[in-house]
Amino acid sequence: MNIYLYLNRFMTALADYGLMFLIPLFVFQTTQSAQLAGLAFTIEYLVKVFFSPVAGLLIDRYPLIKLMSLVNITRAFVSILVATGLFILDGQNSQVIFTLVVLLSVFNGLGFAINFMAQESLLTQLIAPKYFAKVQAKVQSLEQTALVTAPIIFAAALSIAEFHWVLASFIFIFIIANLALIKGVKQDKLDGPSDRLLSLKQRLAANFSVGQSYLFKSKPLQRIVLSTFLLNIIYGTLLAIGAPAVIGYFGKEAASFASLQTAGALASILVLIMIVRLSDRTTPTQLGIIAFICVSLGGFISGFANSFELFVIGAMLILGFDGMFNIYIRTRRMEIIARKDYNKVMGLLMIVNNVSKPLSGFIVFSLGHWFSVLEILIFATAFASILTFSLKLFHTSEEESTLLESTE
Repeated sequence: MNIYLYLNRFMTALADYGLMFLIPLFVFQTTQSAQLAGLAFTIEYLVKVFFSPVAGLLIDRYPLIKLMSLVNITRAFVSILVATGLFILDGQNSQVIFTLVVLLSVFNGLGFAINFMAQESLLTQLIAPKYFAKVQAKVQSLEQTALVTAPIIFAAALSIAEFHWVLASFIFIFIIANLALIKGVKQDKLDGPSDRLLSLKQRLAANFSVGQSYLFKSKPLQRIVLSTFLLNIIYGTLLAIGAPAVIGYFGKEAASFASLQTAGALASILVLIMIVRLSDRTTPTQLGIIAFICVSLGGFISGFANSFELFVIGAMLILGFDGMFNIYIRTRRMEIIARKDYNKVMGLLMIVNNVSKPLSGFIVFSLGHWFSVLEILIFATAFASILTFSLKLFHTSEEESTLLESTE
């Protein structure tokens, strides 16, 4: 994998995390409504979640590089279109402004879903198995670097320019990403589209059937999916209330919201280092239990926080140990799902696992009129924690740890 593909991955991640930072911040600053900020968050995550299976099918049916290039061009066009609209409106019509930002959220969600799955597919085709872990480590480092730097860069940009000018600058990010992609690999070096015999509807139905079979037959997979759903309620609620809590509840500036996200990313890196040291002495299930306890503790610390600093400490626990929990669920899924069924099952699992994130945004939108954002985080954390441990979702037995037979 050459430097151009690494550059493409970094610039794409920078755009993804930059828009994830800017959109809820702009909505809250424009409307002063935690409910609308939560709604914008919900819309973007709904698109990411429910479009993922379709993104996988598109990747199987169309040339990979052309598809990724089209996504970059489309996202650049939408960014400049929305920026132009915001410039013309000049803050005068809040309803139209919110509609434009929702449009931006939708296309950001679509682009994220396609790019994420396409880039993973690209790695599997270009990298030999014995080098895959090493390359993935480099890619994850780039992702974390983008996660850390995006809030810093765009918070600094907002301090010297209005939102629409900052948004317009994304066209350069997408152009650089696209040029790096085209320079990095040629389509004829990759496998051709592999799935044109069945229609999208037929293939989607077939994959859904395989995934449904696993969910109904495998009790350990059911427990993993439910525990992930519940943890994501805590995680998603924190993301949805982030800007309203920092700017509205604690009265801080946009730069403080950026520092919160940066602190969370740094916590993730520290936890990943800790996992390397713990991996030889702990089982995946033990990592999952540690992660869930720490995420729950973080939810309560942030929810009961009487200062911004305490809120950040809780958020660091949530954002940091979410990465540890992801390692737990990925390892357990690979133990349970037959290898040839893995891609078929993942589309449905991504929907079930991640639908609680937009649900969290909807909860913030629905309850924001009656409760403060921190109270909503307390409710979400208590609900997820009590249900997880009362249902014994981390219980495992030797018989259940065996690999299921292929369902196809």
